Amino acid sequence: MRNIKLIIYGFLALVVTLVVMGALLFGAAGTWAYPRAWEWLALFAVLCMAVSIYFAYASPELFARRTQVTEPERTQAILMGGIRVLFMAGFVLAGLDHRFGWSHVPLWASWAADGVMVVTFVLISHVMLENAYAATVVRVEEGQHIIDTGLYASVRHPMYTAAVWMLLSFPVSLGSWWALLPFVVIDAGIVARLLNEETVLLRDLPGYAEYCRRVRWRLVPGVW
Repeated sequence: MRNIKLIIYGFLALVVTLVVMGALLFGAAGTWAYPRAWEWLALFAVLCMAVSIYFAYASPELFARRTQVTEPERTQAILMGGIRVLFMAGFVLAGLDHRFGWSHVPLWASWAADGVMVVTFVLISHVMLENAYAATVVRVEEGQHIIDTGLYASVRHPMYTAAVWMLLSFPVSLGSWWALLPFVVIDAGIVARLLNEETVLLRDLPGYAEYCRRVRWRLVPGVW
């Protein structure tokens, strides 16, 4: 019964998200004739529902953690507020780009970006399977321990690595080069979130300092 409730919750949350994103895209575009937006929304919906249904059954505790959105850390709350504003601005800019024809993104590039979105969804799902404490908010829970296997053996924040590429894929999928601008700033915000998160983990999670010495790279092996 709990699994069904989680799936219903995830479905309703997804519907609200799609309505908001659709309103931003089609409202700014001034038309429903925006094929790449329809394609992106459909793909996003399918991926989100597939992941939600899987984790509602495979790991309901993790699914429940992922529904928590109130940040206990003030710095993180401020960062996430700014990221949400930029996220919405990116969709508005993509819609305006479609209306006024500022960009000329080839169809193959949009399809390639769709592929990137699929791959990053898979990577994020893999990270969630590896780390049952991968919540949407920054905090250390009772019983939490260091995860240093799988992707965590190569980088300390593999979910952020996937998220950075996923976000950059969105505007290209939607056919807008200009909409990359707010998403690039969002990625910079993710880096700031990551650095603050490490401060919290070093403070509250036993063994994290030693893990940082073993795994040097935060996002990209051999780079940073």
